[in-house]
Amino acid sequence: MNYRSDSFTSIDMTSFVGKSIQGKYTLREYIDEGNFGVLFKSEQQFLDIPVRRVAVKISKQTGLDIEKVKDIFADVFLLTAAMDEMTDSEAKSHLVHVYDAGILSGEGDRAFLVMEYVDGTTLSNQFKSYRQVPASLMMKWARQICRALKGLHTLVPPVLHRDLKPSNILLGIDCNVQVVDFGLAAKMTLHGFVPGVAGTIDYMAPETILGKSVPASDVYSIGIILYEGLTGKHPFADLVPLIDLPNAMYNDWLYKQKSIFRPVPPSSLNNTVTHDLDDVVMGCLEFKQTERQYHNAEALLRVLEKLETPPPASPGENSLEKGHRWRAEGNWEEAYIAFKEGLKASANPKKIRFALLNELGEVLIIMRNYKEAAQWLVEAWEIAKNSGEILRSRLERANFLEKIVQVFLAIPNNYQANKYEDLKKAELQNSRR
Repeated sequence: MNYRSDSFTSIDMTSFVGKSIQGKYTLREYIDEGNFGVLFKSEQQFLDIPVRRVAVKISKQTGLDIEKVKDIFADVFLLTAAMDEMTDSEAKSHLVHVYDAGILSGEGDRAFLVMEYVDGTTLSNQFKSYRQVPASLMMKWARQICRALKGLHTLVPPVLHRDLKPSNILLGIDCNVQVVDFGLAAKMTLHGFVPGVAGTIDYMAPETILGKSVPASDVYSIGIILYEGLTGKHPFADLVPLIDLPNAMYNDWLYKQKSIFRPVPPSSLNNTVTHDLDDVVMGCLEFKQTERQYHNAEALLRVLEKLETPPPASPGENSLEKGHRWRAEGNWEEAYIAFKEGLKASANPKKIRFALLNELGEVLIIMRNYKEAAQWLVEAWEIAKNSGEILRSRLERANFLEKIVQVFLAIPNNYQANKYEDLKKAELQNSRR
């Protein structure tokens, strides 16, 4: 979206909850806030009768007129028109639909946008919860991302997203992916690329840094998402600039570093990743877009669909995924049941059992059942303490022990809290050696 930083108000926009827009949309719940504005879970009415849930985004900027709003939502109009041209119904099912846009004349002349509401969470939240996503599940999500992008990349001329990242990919409670936030979407020009630097630098392709995006630039971003989900680590996390590097020089520095740095294959960090999947991920991350194995999302999808799917998820993994969905929805009781059910499986790998125990403990903390939470978290620690594959650094181990300390303090059980505090201090001390 093209918006300026002036004419912004400092009003607490949560006060908009309960208000009606043009007599058609009632704002029911505050969801999130970004640079552009605030997102609300809302209700659409026909003749005062509620008919469906929608998401309504309202701008912070005020004093807007029709021409300014057209400029702000130019990318939205582009996407809506592109989806109308699209004949691929499967691609459409993985893209968030836009229903309406306009100006709030009675609320400071703000812009508003009405979109499909997706009940679920983001891949960013899922990555934090899983630490390392099982390869079978990550491949499922990647295929769906590619199906969405395929619909745009195969248009004439192709439409690029240009800002793919885990926080712009929603995962519904039905476990289906939908790609959102096409604020930087653009059509390729006759020169064969989209001009201009756009996107989030951590997920930006090298050619985008130079202002020459192509469909393979979106593929590069998908490669980073795949790598991060599978390993729990950004592929270029080890590229750390000098403290005194001027901000204006950062993009040039990053471009040069990416030209000489090659991340380790995902399989070296996650043993559920096959060598074939390694090749796919690393093929997406080739520095030169001309050397990238997949020139658009359709080409990447063809390979992912032919790729042998890793072994099916264990009962514990299925329960973990189910529990994550319930937790994302805020249904703690159902999440508790799902995680507890997963622990009944006798053949769970250590990583999965640890994840189930940890999730169970965290849900019980939210439910304020500290005594049972301590029981499961201590069992999780017993699994992880002698394994370098679960909590991979001293800092991770210390942070996990701190969680146990806080639970015992909440019970309260100072004896156990002190015991795990000593273990935490030992981990931190060893990390400094």
